[in-house]
Amino acid sequence: MWRNEMEIEEICGLLRSTGDTDLMGYALVLAHWVNVINSHSDGWPYWRSGTSCADRLSDLLCRAAGRDYQWNRENHRGQTYIRPGQWRPDPAEVEKAIRPMKACATRHKLPSPLAPLEKLAAQAAAEAEQLAQIEAAYLTPRPEARKPAQLTLPMLVVDKSEAA
Repeated sequence: MWRNEMEIEEICGLLRSTGDTDLMGYALVLAHWVNVINSHSDGWPYWRSGTSCADRLSDLLCRAAGRDYQWNRENHRGQTYIRPGQWRPDPAEVEKAIRPMKACATRHKLPSPLAPLEKLAAQAAAEAEQLAQIEAAYLTPRPEARKPAQLTLPMLVVDKSEAA
């Protein structure tokens, strides 16, 4: 189902508020795709090819945000409202929903819809490498510090009887 930019922003905001990193990542992909479509066409509402490929993902995220009232009524014992994050999409479903967006990006030479996730993954890998270096520096046993060489000084024995 087609959604306008305001509905997508609301869905993304609700999913960010859950604190669930997977749902936040999916919302980031959808928000990035809206920005890509806006910057490479007349706009989100006017380019049907670019927006229709995101319908499946926006449907899944709308359900996860608790805003798909018909689906809620059918699947949650008549409730029309569920809490954001109460239902989670299957990762295979999300991957299947992102495929048309990838195809559209390739066909029209647009940036990848997964670019923000790839950027976050690169940042996370860099941070993990940095933490590994810090752990290696502080947790590996240090070699025992060498004691300064002890010099034996000749002792002067002074006979007190001669000194008097």
